[in-house]
Amino acid sequence: MSLLVGGSAACAALTPVGNPPAVRFGANTGNPQNFAVAQDSTGIVYVANGSGVLEFDGERWQLITMPNQDTARSLAIDANDRVYVGGFNAFGYLQRDPTGRSQVVDLTHRFEALLDGREFSTVWRVVLTPEGVYFGALRDLFFWDPETEAIGYWQHEGRFGDFAHTQGQTIGQFRGEGFRRRLGEEWVPIPSTAQLTTLIYQLLPMPDGSLLTLGIDGAWMRIDGDQVSPVQMPVNLPDSSNFEAAMSLADGTIILGAGDGQVHVVNPQRTAVRRFSLDSGFLCGIAPANGGGFLACADEAIFRVAWPSEWSVVGVEHGLSGNLLDMGRWRGIDYVLSSAGILQLIAQDDSTPKIEAVPWVDGLVVAMHELSEQRALIAEAHKLLLVENEQTREVSAELMYPRGFYPSRFIPKRIYIATENGLRYLDQRGEELLISPPPEQKSEFLVGDVHEVSANELWFASYRHGLWRARLDRGGVIVEQTRFGPEQGLDVGEVAATSIAEISDGRLIVSTRRGLFRWTGERFVRESLDGLDQLREDGELLIIAGDAQGTLWAYSSYRVFRFRPDSGWRLEPVDQLRQGAISSLVLRENGSAMLVANLSVLMYSGGQPGERYQPQVHLRSVALNWNDGSEQMLPLHPPQPVEIPYGTYGINFQFALPDLAYQSGRAYRGRLLGYEEDFSAWRTSRGYLYSRMSPGTYTLEIQARDGAGQISQTQPYTLIILAPWYRSWWAISLATLAALILLLGSIRRYTRSRTRRLAEEKRQLETTVAERTRDLAAANQRLQMIAHVDGLTGVANRRRLDQYLDDVWRDCRNRGRPLALLAIDVDHFKRFNDSQGHLAGDQYLKSLMPILDGQLRRSEDLLARYGGEEFVAIMPGADLNTAAQVAEAMRHAVEAAALGTTVSIGVASAIPNGGDPKHLVARADQALYRAKSAGRNRVELYDPELSVG
Repeated sequence: MSLLVGGSAACAALTPVGNPPAVRFGANTGNPQNFAVAQDSTGIVYVANGSGVLEFDGERWQLITMPNQDTARSLAIDANDRVYVGGFNAFGYLQRDPTGRSQVVDLTHRFEALLDGREFSTVWRVVLTPEGVYFGALRDLFFWDPETEAIGYWQHEGRFGDFAHTQGQTIGQFRGEGFRRRLGEEWVPIPSTAQLTTLIYQLLPMPDGSLLTLGIDGAWMRIDGDQVSPVQMPVNLPDSSNFEAAMSLADGTIILGAGDGQVHVVNPQRTAVRRFSLDSGFLCGIAPANGGGFLACADEAIFRVAWPSEWSVVGVEHGLSGNLLDMGRWRGIDYVLSSAGILQLIAQDDSTPKIEAVPWVDGLVVAMHELSEQRALIAEAHKLLLVENEQTREVSAELMYPRGFYPSRFIPKRIYIATENGLRYLDQRGEELLISPPPEQKSEFLVGDVHEVSANELWFASYRHGLWRARLDRGGVIVEQTRFGPEQGLDVGEVAATSIAEISDGRLIVSTRRGLFRWTGERFVRESLDGLDQLREDGELLIIAGDAQGTLWAYSSYRVFRFRPDSGWRLEPVDQLRQGAISSLVLRENGSAMLVANLSVLMYSGGQPGERYQPQVHLRSVALNWNDGSEQMLPLHPPQPVEIPYGTYGINFQFALPDLAYQSGRAYRGRLLGYEEDFSAWRTSRGYLYSRMSPGTYTLEIQARDGAGQISQTQPYTLIILAPWYRSWWAISLATLAALILLLGSIRRYTRSRTRRLAEEKRQLETTVAERTRDLAAANQRLQMIAHVDGLTGVANRRRLDQYLDDVWRDCRNRGRPLALLAIDVDHFKRFNDSQGHLAGDQYLKSLMPILDGQLRRSEDLLARYGGEEFVAIMPGADLNTAAQVAEAMRHAVEAAALGTTVSIGVASAIPNGGDPKHLVARADQALYRAKSAGRNRVELYDPELSVG
């Protein structure tokens, strides 16, 4: 449901309330203890970790160990994307080899003579300055100039604090004395800083060139040249000693990370602080993020936070409860309507929301409408209620099942009521409320949007029964209802869900799961709506609404778009905010909006969006995977095409899009010119594996689509597979000469026996007829196979599976190719069905299919429904290792999608040599049995020594 409701310009909806968009990325390698985070210009993120340096490209984590295999503690990235790292008793910088793998270049050995074998413990900070790089330990300070490779070294028994470059000079804290500035090789005291003797562990550069201190004494001090002065911070901001990480924005906003997982944001005027929680524990690092906002680092994950953000979220952590359904507004106050009743939402001074339950209704509330300052309508699960003077009563004892209110534009004091049994209305006659009788035509369907064309004509949508038009007599009584469908040009599909809206230019737009349609006055025609229909995914029902400023919105159960004349439709970054499916959009007259999902309310505060940032896809590695399990890495950016010998290997291309603004939505497609001309379908798979390639020249092109729909492309990667000796020019020449000799002999034999030739031609003709007959039968068989689709999930059904398995078994046996089979089972699906209902179970299986299919390699791979919640993937040409990689990608993708359950997968592969393909199915099934017995949500490979039954 989408509504436009009132609200004064001073409405709290214009002030961000709740948490900003934050995307969490959990590391799956390294020690669960992080210390610092940084991002380079290409989007790659680096984390100082207890096991070394973690590198994250948006898809996969890689661990880069320190030279001494110990902890990495601090990071800094220069303008050339060189990553400097400090750790325990070691420091240096990262360097990539030609294959794209990173390692730490150790700088510690350059200072061995100065240290004379002494340990210096942990390098707590890495500071970049115009003159070079400083690595600061507790009592030791190291300097290295990357251009000249000159070094410097200083000691201070009183221990060092932080260092920074400001206003043309590099300064640092010599604890117990204050600060000094570097002049040549000496550090000269700054007298005005003598009071700053206790540890200052961070100097925060501010836009005006001054430095803000964070120290163990809790004070907030400002260093500006030779001047030191206290800084007045908001009264409700904790002492500086409570924060372990900080950064400042260009406008003077200060971002602070606390030990309890909370982020505190101080406005540029230092008059107010906004706080929100990211994690339950220590926030150890904060750094700028590409495209705006910032990265925050906790022990087991990093977060990408959009700031400033047009969107914020109020969720369970703020006090919301129940399954959220819609919003209401009465007497200038916002109310959240849920399965647990009605909750009042109030924004406090620090932008944290205050949630309070109101006693009017216990249980499910789906809609609310303000009649006056004293009275409001409530649609509860079964009846229509009235709240008046804080008391609740039934408007009628009838079980009406009301679901929404739509005030009439043409009939004063009338409110149309969407119910589960058709359309009703309520007329206000003074204090009396009169409800229309049930329609004479029995209408047992759920009404959706209602749109009035005039006082005697209105349209209304439904959730499963298409689009309807109602005619009213002069008294306002509905006298006729007509359903619209394919006969009038409206394609509603099998599940006839519809939505209707009138946009500002007068067009009447109807949305179905098959597309967008416009009413011409006589029939419906297809409508692009400025490209929105092209953005709609297959089967997605978009609900369209417009606000008072003329801005168009469109949303489905999982996506939101907003249209601006200067930039077109834009996908809003709500995927990382919403918790559950979107159920309602409420637009305010002041341009703000509220989006209701199952477990959260998303707030849009209005304003112009920032400049759109587009991450770029990168080719991350190219490798030859040999049949013996070994791997040979190839150059990632060669100056000329890579030449490789012909052999029995797979070519493995891995790529990634470092799109940290969205939790999901990344998709890739590619083509290998020389092998295929067309791009593959968009899939979430982040790698391609090609095997048994013929000699020739091949060029890989990869495109990536980020969460906002923007497309980037890698530089083409060309490689040449050299022909074996028997395909060289001299071997081909000899073969050609031999063929000519044989041809001459054949001609001679032909002229000797005309009868033999005629007999041979007859035999060949009969053979040709037989081949054409077989081809025709095969074509008919392919046409029949088109119908072999599972009606629920849209993938191949059991009959198609059995046919295809027999076909590829014979083909792989004839060609000596391996054949892999994946047995896939949805974990605890019966429990999911029992708790969520069979319709939800069916929808789950539908949602699961594109996730599983997206991980398959190429068009000859087949995903089929085996029965119930069991599926099978057939992969011709895939060995056990390749199939295991695809299976793990499937399992990980399903887990990351958070659909409500997981999958277990059994993998088997063999080179057919006679026998029955059912044996391969049995092997995969045995592996699946082990996966489920071992705890589910895992991949197991067939092992004959562990087979059961």
